Amino acid sequence: ISLTVILAIGMQQILRRKALVRRLLAAETLGSVNVICTDKTGTLTEGKPVVTDILGDKNVLQIAGSIENKSEHSLAQAIVNKAQEEKIDLLPVQNFQAIAGQGVSAVLQDKKVLLGTRKLMTDNRIDPSAWEEKIVKLENEGKTVMILATNNNIAGLIAVADTLKDYSKEAVSALHKMGIKTIMITGDNVRTAKAIARQVGIDNVLADVLPEEKAAKI
Repeated sequence: ISLTVILAIGMQQILRRKALVRRLLAAETLGSVNVICTDKTGTLTEGKPVVTDILGDKNVLQIAGSIENKSEHSLAQAIVNKAQEEKIDLLPVQNFQAIAGQGVSAVLQDKKVLLGTRKLMTDNRIDPSAWEEKIVKLENEGKTVMILATNNNIAGLIAVADTLKDYSKEAVSALHKMGIKTIMITGDNVRTAKAIARQVGIDNVLADVLPEEKAAKI
């Protein structure tokens, strides 16, 4: 077998104890492993993202928190938590919709609100280029950036970051010493994914991958 892939469930164990790598590789069924592919969120990272940056209008956090209060995504929860920490009143929304891999949309105070990726903006004929420099800077820091637009005008940005697990870098280094290449698969865009990969020492990334696409990408 020229290539064997271990998914996140195996990597989570690897991250708990580096010594487990040797036991895994000693098993006859895994003797030919030369590549490990791992998810990012909850595997390399703690899976508990927090808001790090808010740029734009003064009500960006209130609007974003109000619409994300309808979502169960971990990034949404980070925004809601931040709004609650700031004691910001969340407003009622209508017509909430989650767009897989892109973000969310809703109606708030008779205004159409979008919060998500560049693609979400461009698909709705909103040009995010005026904010590109700020977005790129945040992404190069390994942060996930969400663009907020109301009535087709960009109001601001919210950046969210997740903390790396204590053993992530150590575990990846141990794998490299054993001649095993590492790949991280994530829904993050390429720039953010590569920034995280650099911090951990991951060899390569599969970015912009929707959850239902991960098996096919591997």
